[in-house]
Amino acid sequence: MKPFILLIFCLEILLVLSCQTNPPQTDSQFISEKQEDELIENQSLLPPEAQNLSDSSMNEDQETINNQDQKNEQDEINDEAAKKKALLDRINAMSPEEKIDWYYTQLTQDKISISREEFSSLVEFINQYLESNPNHIRGNIIQTYIYLFLKDRDHVVAHANKLAQLSSNDLEELIQLGTASAMAGFFSDAIKRFDQIIQANPNYANAYFNKGRALFLQKKFDEAIESYQETISVQPDYYQAYNNIGWTYLAKNEPEKSIDYFKKALSIKPDYYSAQYNLCLALIQNKQWDESLAEINAYLTSNPNDSNAYRNLAYIYQQKNDLVKGAQALEKAIEINPYDLVSRNNLAVLLISNGRFKEAINHFKFILDKKPSDETFVTEVSRSLAIACHRYGIILSEANKNDEAIKSFEDYLLYYPELTDDIRSDINKRITQLKQ
Repeated sequence: MKPFILLIFCLEILLVLSCQTNPPQTDSQFISEKQEDELIENQSLLPPEAQNLSDSSMNEDQETINNQDQKNEQDEINDEAAKKKALLDRINAMSPEEKIDWYYTQLTQDKISISREEFSSLVEFINQYLESNPNHIRGNIIQTYIYLFLKDRDHVVAHANKLAQLSSNDLEELIQLGTASAMAGFFSDAIKRFDQIIQANPNYANAYFNKGRALFLQKKFDEAIESYQETISVQPDYYQAYNNIGWTYLAKNEPEKSIDYFKKALSIKPDYYSAQYNLCLALIQNKQWDESLAEINAYLTSNPNDSNAYRNLAYIYQQKNDLVKGAQALEKAIEINPYDLVSRNNLAVLLISNGRFKEAINHFKFILDKKPSDETFVTEVSRSLAIACHRYGIILSEANKNDEAIKSFEDYLLYYPELTDDIRSDINKRITQLKQ
């Protein structure tokens, strides 16, 4: 079962580069291949996802290897299921107070992965617990996270107002009360609480750090940087603060300033992968292709299952005009996450440029079948699909595969409804000729 992932505000901020472009504006519809090429060229700047580009044939040795891989994969699934069951059994054996502390620690320090059934059980447990303990600090913080995850805005607002009335003698609990308020969008309440902590404890670095994050979420970037700098002045080895200063400069579109801060974070903690990944993105934004390539390959050595990293690796190779390696990176991204639709789109675009129209069509249709919510993205995919169908129809008609060509031309008309009447008439005439 696919787990829920609850991403908590207290985690370090991690940028995922999108590199998306707006749909190109043209004065006319698709009249020539040159115009189609211009659209595909612009579309190819989107971060891609890929499927295996190698020959689909398989010899017996390859089949044996694949069967063994499937067995190993099933063993891994079984091991993971056993671990989850053991964890669930351990949680169920806890007292209510132990259970509260366990979930609180997981939610405020890490990211927690739980199944749908486990999540329902957590909701039921917290609701029952707070009926008897309505002002329990940690229980209320957990419930805020639950409402946020459920996107239950009315309860989030009501609960944020309740959090503002709660207090604690534990500094970390006060920090988490402020953090929960910030997550709920009550930034002023959060910053006020952090300021109160700082006033009482001026050498408490974590309060400056969390204030910086709340300011960042308000898009008060310069003030956020100041608060992160205060963090460092109190605790010079606070590597997360260096990372977040770098991230804030990225948000200000100043990647050249961010690079040194990510490097400083890594000098303190070399295995700090959030900073290493962010450094890759800063180098990409700064168009330092060789440096970004070296850095992202180093990152993937330790994080081989990060599909976003492979997407960005493909983008780097595209900028270096190495489309073969770009495709290989996209293949790996899709292998890890077959439902990364943006990456799948980019692979399809690359396949069009290589004349592999049928494969591109299959990828584009897969994307549209998943009904993405981004209308601009859907429009771009539909137009690219139309281009692939048009060109594939020409190839099929030249090969006297008339029935397939007719279907391809019909799809061209279907997926590009904005075509001019003249072009639509020409395509319909061609379809009529093929039917004769």
